[in-house]
Amino acid sequence: MPVTADAIYRSLLLDKRTPLKIRLQSLQAMTRPSLRLLYQLSKDKSLRVRFEAAKLLAIELTRKEMRKRAKERSSTTNRQ
Repeated sequence: MPVTADAIYRSLLLDKRTPLKIRLQSLQAMTRPSLRLLYQLSKDKSLRVRFEAAKLLAIELTRKEMRKRAKERSSTTNRQ
């Protein structure tokens, strides 16, 4: 299994010894952080990390809801 950039960013984020600035940069550099990771980071001790995680979590949940609605619309359109 190849090591991806997001896997490296994830390990930096979860390491509490990493400086805050680097942790925030790695969070912003991730292409699509997983919901599980964002939930995990929302419980972090650092307020800035929690804020960024909450902001990205809101975006991802909105995308998830939009995909769900689009799928429902396409299924109702196909039935008619």
